[in-house]
Amino acid sequence: MKNKWIVLLGFFFAICACTKQEARRPKSHSSSKKVNETIEWYSKMVAHENALIEGFIKRDSLHEYQNSQKGFWYRYLSKKRKGVSPVKGDKVLFEQAIFSLKGEILYSAEELGLQEYSIDKEYVIKGVREGIKLLKEGEEVLFVLPSFVAYRSKGDDKKRIGSNEPILTRIKLINIIKEKQ
Repeated sequence: MKNKWIVLLGFFFAICACTKQEARRPKSHSSSKKVNETIEWYSKMVAHENALIEGFIKRDSLHEYQNSQKGFWYRYLSKKRKGVSPVKGDKVLFEQAIFSLKGEILYSAEELGLQEYSIDKEYVIKGVREGIKLLKEGEEVLFVLPSFVAYRSKGDDKKRIGSNEPILTRIKLINIIKEKQ
């Protein structure tokens, strides 16, 4: 009798082992719907920011803005003909003031104080990181930064810069300290 149960049990395991396993299917397809909704929302947000920035540049028709190819616009407030721009590893000293697109001061240069930054070795927002590389010592530039190169969806810690808010930042490069080779 024991042999009969062992044979039946072996037969059962053999049948189970031979069945083809199928991949599990998702219970819901809502994740792709959420992705599409997120893409649509983000596209609308970027279009809205671009419209705000284009409006700002049109209103400031006395000045010519350049596209940086890094996602922001800028214009020189004071430009030098000669000099070098900082490169990776150089330490820079700069002044910065931050404004809303309406011109309201969010952070004054006095409040922020003289800032020090090692090029590409420390964290600063992307617009500042890339913008400083365009400057020569003594130059001053007004940058128009969309939120994706500024404070993104988080805004700043003091809540003066809102979520997905484009900003203006005026930066004056005071000094470049070259990295020792």
